[in-house]
Amino acid sequence: DDYEDANAPFDPVTTQEFVAAEVAAKEAPPVLDNPIADRVASAEEALKQEQEQETDAVVRSLMNESEADNVAAAFQALKRRVTIASQPTRTLEDMIEDLMRPMLKAWLDEHLKNIVERKVQDEIKRLTER
Repeated sequence: DDYEDANAPFDPVTTQEFVAAEVAAKEAPPVLDNPIADRVASAEEALKQEQEQETDAVVRSLMNESEADNVAAAFQALKRRVTIASQPTRTLEDMIEDLMRPMLKAWLDEHLKNIVERKVQDEIKRLTER
């Protein structure tokens, strides 16, 4: 297991090195052109834009037009400010996701088995009580 000691103290240097390796791996140029991967990336981008439009629609349904415009403008300004200068496509969300990944994996490694076992036992109990 990569995370044998989930209770070890948090080491920011190790975490920074891990995140840097993850970022480098994500940003490594592809060895060969892959038209399928290009189509998948295009579809993912289209889905992301569609989700943003749906979110905008929900926000607009909850607020009047001028408030919704102000909120959208504020979030766009924040998004522009958060983009890292040396990595123009890296946002705060991307960085947080990279930082949370090892912590989430460690937590899941420790707790997921017990959660699944408990849910299976509950379901078996529910089915046998019929």
